[in-house]
Amino acid sequence: MSSLVYLRGELIDTTTHYAELRDLYENRHRYNRMPLTCTREHRGRMYLRLSRTDKNRVEVAHYPGQGGPGCTRTIHHEAERIPHRTFKGYSARACESAGYTVTPEFKTTPPAGHRSTRLDLAVQAPTPFGIEAQFSTITQRDAKSRTSGSFHGGWPPLWLPGSLKVASQIGHYVPQLRHNDTEIDWHTMPSKGTASATSIKRIRAGHCTVTGPFDHCPNRRGGFCGQWHPWFNEPALGWTLDAGGTVSAQVPWSSTKMRRGLCAWWPPTTYPSISS
Repeated sequence: MSSLVYLRGELIDTTTHYAELRDLYENRHRYNRMPLTCTREHRGRMYLRLSRTDKNRVEVAHYPGQGGPGCTRTIHHEAERIPHRTFKGYSARACESAGYTVTPEFKTTPPAGHRSTRLDLAVQAPTPFGIEAQFSTITQRDAKSRTSGSFHGGWPPLWLPGSLKVASQIGHYVPQLRHNDTEIDWHTMPSKGTASATSIKRIRAGHCTVTGPFDHCPNRRGGFCGQWHPWFNEPALGWTLDAGGTVSAQVPWSSTKMRRGLCAWWPPTTYPSISS
């Protein structure tokens, strides 16, 4: 039986998108009808429910009148792939070496009106945060939704994309920490400090003039205002993925809405920005 289904109009394999589908099920009360569609010719609407033969599994089935029982199938969790498991282990080791408690597969408990999420890692620290190690494809919409849910649950997540392709899919709309992914083989555990953080930026004040760093004023469509604005594009060199991740736990976080809807999060004063 096919493991394919349409999620919000995109054809996905349920085995590789298990986490997203599980989140969808756990937040089922938020939907009048779930955004799932059958791949068969009738294109009937579908929903997620606990399996009638195994209450520890979730299955996808049709709403009444949308299709037959022959389309019902259990969603199987694909065995965790080695790179994903290794990447999580590397991140957990860095946080534990810094003295923090790390809980894998942590389910958040947000206030009413917000979705719960399941984090790859939850780091219990002075400023608790989550880690999302992402190797499989993901839509920007899902990344933003999961980030919002984790944030409202008290665990602002830091995304660690496993490749340039995934980093591009996530975009600059959630906090992500890139690394030298073309030089690291995550099939084996790298030594501590081996992975370099490549997307950390240092925040500087830029003068909004013709000779300044801006092509035009960030607060208007054209021209220059002569004032000072944050300039986010200066690389901060010498950081490892280990240090870049653990810095998240050391100080309270600030956030700002940038032009074009982009979001940047950073520890104030002494630390550079760790959003991409």
